Amino acid sequence: MLTKLTLSMDNEVIITAKEYAITHEVSLSRLVERYFSYLSQESIEIKSNTPIVDGLLGIAKNHNKEINSKTLLKTALNKKFLK
Repeated sequence: MLTKLTLSMDNEVIITAKEYAITHEVSLSRLVERYFSYLSQESIEIKSNTPIVDGLLGIAKNHNKEINSKTLLKTALNKKFLK
């Protein structure tokens, strides 16, 4: 069931999000829905890596053994989308 949601955001964020949605051929509503869905997941599963990611795996050292790659990914995505 679809339900309407009204959001208030900084104008620059909205402009950037609309540009991103157009570039990736997805509606802004679908983009927000995907992000909220991502946030609600308990664990992040990376099913396959691109060749670039495969080439970069292991070159950076994680000195804090308590933080795993899933936590690092979630932190990076939060910084990117929740500035």
